Amino acid sequence: MGRGVIVEETVQSTIEELCSRKKRQFGLLIGQNTQQRSFIATAIATAAQENETGGESDDAWVVEHARQVVRMLPGGFEIVGVFLVASPEMTEPHQGPLRNLLYKIYTVCQTCYQLTKEEPSVMETEERILLQISSTTRKYTCKVLDISDRKASPRPAELKFQSFLSRWHTVSCQVAFDWTSRLPTVEKSVVSTRQLQLYARQHLKVLSSAMCLCDGEVRSKSDLLEMSYVGAISTLCTFGH
Repeated sequence: MGRGVIVEETVQSTIEELCSRKKRQFGLLIGQNTQQRSFIATAIATAAQENETGGESDDAWVVEHARQVVRMLPGGFEIVGVFLVASPEMTEPHQGPLRNLLYKIYTVCQTCYQLTKEEPSVMETEERILLQISSTTRKYTCKVLDISDRKASPRPAELKFQSFLSRWHTVSCQVAFDWTSRLPTVEKSVVSTRQLQLYARQHLKVLSSAMCLCDGEVRSKSDLLEMSYVGAISTLCTFGH
């Protein structure tokens, strides 16, 4: 059985608007991944370059877009894939480059996550989505790729449009963090990004080990945040997520 990809219904109007432009458009798919399914909450189109030349220039532009987006995403969301809107004759030649683009985005995202995670990977699954949409026929071609394996081939995925965001729970908190660190003052000394990450990591460990209160109570990671029953259907939300 192939991987299931659930797309929020409102994303369809975004794609429709991009198709109406009658031009090639790259973008990022934002959502959540589980072991069996991927949820796409929104699709963010990458802005066009002033002097669009194609090839490596396009890749670098989209990767930079991904780097900026991943730094602004709220907790629980990540880049789950990329999409391409183009005419059928332009879609086929981009299958290979689109796959390489996904690998580059994955590498950049791991760099952004280095401050908050001890391990390089922060994902429950290494599968990411390649979504191609024909701007003329509006046909969706959805595939998933295991980005942990450079030799892996894209596999077909089952794509469905559903309204799910209104049923998701949001847990929010506010943290005030003020950090001062002493850095070398020698002129020849160059403070690298890696050094700054090491300085900050010890303080971030303190934050990550803090206790979380839910409605004033300490809850276990295995506790359910909420359980509701509608007939024979139960909706479970794990507190640890």
